[in-house]
Amino acid sequence: MKKRKASVGYVNEYDFDKSAADNLNWLTFYKPDKNWANFVMKNRMKRNFTHDYDIVYGPVADDNVNKQIGLYRTQKIGMGKLTRGLQPYKLVDQYLFHTPLALTTLRFIKARPIFRRDT
Repeated sequence: MKKRKASVGYVNEYDFDKSAADNLNWLTFYKPDKNWANFVMKNRMKRNFTHDYDIVYGPVADDNVNKQIGLYRTQKIGMGKLTRGLQPYKLVDQYLFHTPLALTTLRFIKARPIFRRDT
C-alpha cells in the first residue's frame, strides 16, 4: 500500500488600512466591462506590461473569464459579446497591491497552516 504524504501551505491574513490608501493612485473596476477586459488582456498578453497604479481593485478573472477572453482573442466574439457574456458570472473582487507604497497599507496579522493529503 502506498503511503500518503501530507503537505502544508499557508494562508496569510492582513489588515488593510483603506484610509491610509486614500491618497494613493487607484484603478477601480466595478464590473467586468470593456475597460476591465482590456486591462486584464494587457496583463495577460503584453510582455512586461506596466502601469502607474498603486492599487487595482475589481473582479477576478477566473477560468470562465479566461475562456471568454480566449474567444475574443481568436476573434470568435467581439468586445460587446465578451463583456455581455461576463455579466452573468458571479465574480469575486480582489485588491492588487502593485507598489511598495501600497504595501505600507497592509499589516500582517497571522499565517494559518492549510494541510492537504496527496492521493
